[in-house]
Amino acid sequence: MDSNDIRIAVAPINSLDDLRTLFHELGHAISYSLNNEEGLFRILPSSLDESMAVIFEYLASVLILNEEDKIRIKELMILEYTRCAISALYEFDLWKDPNRAEELFEYHYNKLGLKINDPSIWAYDSFRSIDPVYIHNYVIGASIAENLIEHLDTLYSTDYESWGKWLYYNIYFDGWRRDIKDKFLLI
Repeated sequence: MDSNDIRIAVAPINSLDDLRTLFHELGHAISYSLNNEEGLFRILPSSLDESMAVIFEYLASVLILNEEDKIRIKELMILEYTRCAISALYEFDLWKDPNRAEELFEYHYNKLGLKINDPSIWAYDSFRSIDPVYIHNYVIGASIAENLIEHLDTLYSTDYESWGKWLYYNIYFDGWRRDIKDKFLLI
């Protein structure tokens, strides 16, 4: 199979959150397709892979949606990445002190205003078993996205073709040859 044969499966879009998910998966596909590296530098680390997918969620919503939907999807993304941040903080504490899993779960998730009736549900979160020490990568992307959009808007206003060129030459083309910190040092 050709390394540029990149595909995503798309379910029907029935909500703004479904659309956000589509933008996210397109973000992965675009990162892979614009990566001109070979060998190990073509394989993106999770931090860069997920960050670029989340960044594309933000970029696509700015470029495509009407004003009302931009507001609504931004609220969804704030909620989603706040949840991810709480989950990451919980996980970091859990790694330090695994014997306090339920207590730490209540401590962190109470910040969301939730009443936790059964703190043993912490174990149902697939990020703890399938993708441990991973969820923070989404938070990195959300943290970068707003600064990046502000940077591109300052540089190019609504000249979105220039946004794309900047992203290609400063972020995408060299895959993992530069780490995520170096790629976004410019903003």
